[in-house]
Amino acid sequence: MEKQFAKFFSILSDLNRLKIYSYLLYKPEGLYVCELSNLLGMPYYTVSKSLKELETAGLIESQRYGKYILYFPFKTDNKIILKLNSLILDIANSSNYLLKEEIEKMVNNRNKMQCFCDNSKD
Repeated sequence: MEKQFAKFFSILSDLNRLKIYSYLLYKPEGLYVCELSNLLGMPYYTVSKSLKELETAGLIESQRYGKYILYFPFKTDNKIILKLNSLILDIANSSNYLLKEEIEKMVNNRNKMQCFCDNSKD
């Protein structure tokens, strides 16, 4: 268990991965790569790489819907991981990088928008 937590902290020591994980904890039903990319102003490949690292560490999981992949926090009943997640979310809520209104707007308009992950072609 200690090695697993060391891996979690190592993965979350990167600010981009911490932000992505915080967004997913805030919206546990999941977010798509393109949504995270738009919200964070990062290229989709950077977000995708960070998501893969979070998934490999066992912090998040994914589900494919057509050509898009929805990412969400790994569902667990492990009390220590739940406390860690709660702490991360509390810190994110008290900071100004968790853009709740933008997240809600994006999720509410999910059916109306077509998600383009490669913004470089625009």
